[in-house]
Amino acid sequence: MKKYIGVAIGVLGLIFALYLGGWVLFIGGIVQVINAVKEDVNALLITLGLLRMVSASVVGFFTFLFIGVIGTVVAGN
Repeated sequence: MKKYIGVAIGVLGLIFALYLGGWVLFIGGIVQVINAVKEDVNALLITLGLLRMVSASVVGFFTFLFIGVIGTVVAGN
């Protein structure tokens, strides 16, 4: 039973990492850059949007790693 809970936590960690890294940071960064260019050009918003896009994979990886460790500890391996 603990193994199934550990696997479920790992799968939920993967889904959360994909959401956080892929949607919130990467797609959100693209939308932020488009909105910053569409109206008055704002260099700060463009820079923050690019930073969000660049850091998306790192944040997604560490999110999955952290939740994966929790799932492994719960599973008992």
